[in-house]
Amino acid sequence: MLVADRGGVLRHISGNTAAAAASIRQLLTVPPPAISLGKTSLNFGSSIPAGESRTLTLVVQNTGGKDLSITDIQSDLAGVSFSQKRLTVAAGGSASVDVTFTPAGGGPFSGAITIVSNDPDNGTVTVTFSGTAVVIKPPTINLASTSLDFGEDVPVDESRTLTLIVKNSGDEDLGITGMESDLEGVTLSMTELVVAAGDSADIDVTFTPAKRGPFSGTITITSNDPENENITVAISGTAIVVDIVARSDFDNDGEVGFSDFVAFARAFNTDNPTFDLNGNGVVDFPDFLEFAGNFGKSVS
Repeated sequence: MLVADRGGVLRHISGNTAAAAASIRQLLTVPPPAISLGKTSLNFGSSIPAGESRTLTLVVQNTGGKDLSITDIQSDLAGVSFSQKRLTVAAGGSASVDVTFTPAGGGPFSGAITIVSNDPDNGTVTVTFSGTAVVIKPPTINLASTSLDFGEDVPVDESRTLTLIVKNSGDEDLGITGMESDLEGVTLSMTELVVAAGDSADIDVTFTPAKRGPFSGTITITSNDPENENITVAISGTAIVVDIVARSDFDNDGEVGFSDFVAFARAFNTDNPTFDLNGNGVVDFPDFLEFAGNFGKSVS
């Protein structure tokens, strides 16, 4: 006897009637849907930024002879979502389900995904998942000092420079987009810069007072720190008028003498502010004339 099986293939059946009938039933019976998973566990990795999403793909296969109907997919962990929760997988086919996790905070996590289907033997199957989320700290500006004291003896029309140290204690680049002072006479070595995560930068703050007396002001720093978009640094000090004879007494022995001349000669043609008596930015011949006019004088 020839019988076409469920796949359309002709089969030869022989033997007694009962045995033949059993063989025919076996050939003609279509097996039920059977769920099979490409993976029974998902690892999201060890460095998912908190608040950001990561997606993995779960492959569902049907090794049975009838359509596999998935009626629900759930997770026991908040923050997990699925590209689809109801679907049909044809006999011998497969389907992909995207599993997306968005951690709310840092630390290790784990959970289970439950899949409900019409598989008569495995109506409910589970997939475990795990990983670790990390908290990415935004750019965070920190100052080594929130005030700069130039001292009580800044000579009028002379420059004094202090260093402002800006640190970034965040995990992302700190972008400083502007720096300015409300005090006239203040200049900055830079007003825009990027400070890498965990790094620091030195900014020279130079002040040249135009008149004697106490002075004060602020420097305002603008950055992409979400908590401190604008941060200020206080500036203070006192400017004084220094007598030209006293300024020529470089060794402070009370008299403008030969040792002062030697020191001046060594500084000639440099930009050393101590010996730049006329404040033009270089130690040159006009400064020598100033010094020569004071040579031999005592500081009053």
